[in-house]
Amino acid sequence: MVLHAPVDEGRRIVASEIMRCQTDQGHMDEGSILALAEYYKDHLLRCFLSNKGRTPAPRSHPSAPSFDLRKESISPLLTPTPKSHAEAKTIALRRDNYCCVISGKVDSSSIESGLASEVPGVPMTVARAAHIFDRSTNQDLNNDYKRNYAASVHAVLERFGGFKSVDELTGEKIHSLKNILTLSSDIHEWFDQLKIWLEQKPDDPEHCYCICARDNYYLVGLPRKIHLSTSDPERYPLPDPRKLAIHAACAQVIHLSGAAEHLEKILQELEMTQVLETDGRSAHILHYALVRRIDIEAS
Repeated sequence: MVLHAPVDEGRRIVASEIMRCQTDQGHMDEGSILALAEYYKDHLLRCFLSNKGRTPAPRSHPSAPSFDLRKESISPLLTPTPKSHAEAKTIALRRDNYCCVISGKVDSSSIESGLASEVPGVPMTVARAAHIFDRSTNQDLNNDYKRNYAASVHAVLERFGGFKSVDELTGEKIHSLKNILTLSSDIHEWFDQLKIWLEQKPDDPEHCYCICARDNYYLVGLPRKIHLSTSDPERYPLPDPRKLAIHAACAQVIHLSGAAEHLEKILQELEMTQVLETDGRSAHILHYALVRRIDIEAS
């Protein structure tokens, strides 16, 4: 996370929090560093991996009391997300020329309705409005668990990503075109699971991105780079580079740390396990199941 935080202040904060995990003898306290990792997993990485289960039980930041104070100041500012994003999808399709911005495939329903023309040699797809930051974070905020969790997520984003997400991602703002890309259904799923991301290199022009992925087979048939464009930046703004940078940073962190494979393995084991092992080997499955259960009861 120190390497991939998208802003200098985010890197400084993460490095400082890691240093606080040292003992008086100058060694890293394993319990403290694991608690810090768990906190970032639950309140940063997981806001992209929203389909990987339910909201974690609320917890305090393990190393920074000032963080919890900021979280408390954010909580009253949160507003629920509108339940429908159909209008956002329609406008995003118009901005993106009724195509997936990564694959270039044309949306089939737009062709059928006469909004787009069939292009010889260009395949059709089922296009989706893909949120960079998932809308579920701001849903059901009348639930104390969800409100506490959402406030923590926004506090982490402010520290790690360098922008006040509570001003840009709450309520109907979550459906802003700056938070949406038009993607084909398969790429949308990979994007949501941090298996594919858009990375802007230092020398790239504005809104020009490399297409990156956890494994090369996700990139088969895709261009190496894309350049996002809009006919009207005021009415149809492009996806915010800061938001895409945080998504890319989280994708790289979860990829390089092996956390993605670990979470997928736990989910598979949770579905298959009927009885826990008596020797404690199933403890990680029990922990994850209990976290999910706490949220189910709170929902």
